[in-house]
Amino acid sequence: MKPDGLLKRALLSFMLPCLVFVPRVLVVYIGNSSEIPVRDLFTTLTSWALIVLVVFIALWPVYRDTEFAGIASSVVLFGLMNAVAFMKIFGSDKKGRHLGFTAVAMVIFLCLAALWRMSRITDINKGRLMHIGLQVLGCIALTHVVFALLPKATSKNELQFALEDGQPLPAPVRTGPNIIYIIPDTLARADVLQHHYGLEMREFYRYFRENGFLIPERSCSNYPVTAFSLASSLNMDYIVQINPAFSGGDLDSMKGRRVTVKGGGSLHGLVVRNRLAELMACSGYKVINVYGGIGFTARFDSTTHTAGMNDNDLGSAVVSQTILAHVFDKWPGLSPYLSAKRNTIRTAFSETRRIATSEQSPYFLICHVWGAHPPFMFAADGSDFNPTLISENSVEGYRAQSAYVLKELVQTSQAIIRQGDPNTIIIIQGDHGGIMANGDLPYDAPDTGLRLDNFCAIRLPKGESPPLDLFPEDLSPVQIFPILLNHYNGAQISVPTTRRYWPVLCEDKFFFKEISANSAAITPGP
Repeated sequence: MKPDGLLKRALLSFMLPCLVFVPRVLVVYIGNSSEIPVRDLFTTLTSWALIVLVVFIALWPVYRDTEFAGIASSVVLFGLMNAVAFMKIFGSDKKGRHLGFTAVAMVIFLCLAALWRMSRITDINKGRLMHIGLQVLGCIALTHVVFALLPKATSKNELQFALEDGQPLPAPVRTGPNIIYIIPDTLARADVLQHHYGLEMREFYRYFRENGFLIPERSCSNYPVTAFSLASSLNMDYIVQINPAFSGGDLDSMKGRRVTVKGGGSLHGLVVRNRLAELMACSGYKVINVYGGIGFTARFDSTTHTAGMNDNDLGSAVVSQTILAHVFDKWPGLSPYLSAKRNTIRTAFSETRRIATSEQSPYFLICHVWGAHPPFMFAADGSDFNPTLISENSVEGYRAQSAYVLKELVQTSQAIIRQGDPNTIIIIQGDHGGIMANGDLPYDAPDTGLRLDNFCAIRLPKGESPPLDLFPEDLSPVQIFPILLNHYNGAQISVPTTRRYWPVLCEDKFFFKEISANSAAITPGP
């Protein structure tokens, strides 16, 4: 066969598995195009094309034929891309996932074996087989993309729900001091870090207090999950008050951060167009969002500009829908995005320091950074750590990563205090508390409250001491900005009382169970 004929056959064969992954990537991108830069689309497509090329080259000598190598590669890619949906038949528990994984692997193996047997039949019309495969996969790909492009029929625009049907935006406030709001994800309260997780906190306590930080002794989060906590705190009220549909509402979708209920609204919508950022923007503040590795807060509608390093959320989102997600969950050290995630986290802290020491006033900077959230990828000294070596519920891993995050917070706050505007307000407040050694617990478990005991440290302008009655001892995220804006910016925002809610899903309906402060401060700080 002529070289150009062989090349043409190889290219056509290579197109076949490409038609499996290209529509999946495009569908995910179309659904998140406002959050994901175009360069991520090309990066992700290139990454999957390289995966296809490796599989194609590996199978070529097995089948000794380009057409069958292309068809076999398509089977492998189709299995990777669609196995998660197939595995749901066996249930979502550990046993069900193992059974599903085994079943998918056996189906792929049987298909590859059948193709190998067919490749040994000399009189089979391989060209016709290839064209049929291209036509079928092409139609499937086109259908996926067309459906993704069609407007979604919803009763309410989820990105406008917070302002149109929720509480109205407060009146613009007068310009006050700069505000830096750092949200280290999953970072527990200082006394809990020491007495429950075994992290020595004396030096950190000493630093924060000597530099004018207030550390509320009974600070707590209002919700135990990031999506609920930030949807509430960034709108300065409880979710049910903002969107009544979440009170006993029928669950419409619960895909990662896109929790939606029938009748309108989503948690992600409440964050993208939150009342706090809108208020700061219309009051003359530059709203700066520093990306810290968590897609849930990658953008706000009212952001003046976004800083930080994008770690290709599109690639991660595509992988999360494939069987590779289960592989990376079990062995996170194998994830190709782990190094990028580390760089994103480090860059978030360095960008916060850079902006705080160079940006002109007034500005409102928010940085929701990965923090102490698993997988644990940092040692206590900030060096790289392989998260495959420990479980996501490892107290040792949580303690080490919390120590690294606290050191970054010290360096960042030092730079702001020494080189930035001395009047800047610095708020360091976790979205919720730390991990629970027993994994996810029901709301009435004895140590559930640990999940709600979040870290909190506040530095007012020039490190001044606050009035005695400014902050309650049980300060929570939903209260922090109403209190500060009322005090420094002349706002008149109602300050909610501290309540602690546990989201409960029962028969596809959402409820919020109020729980008591059953893990109050263990002891005063050292």
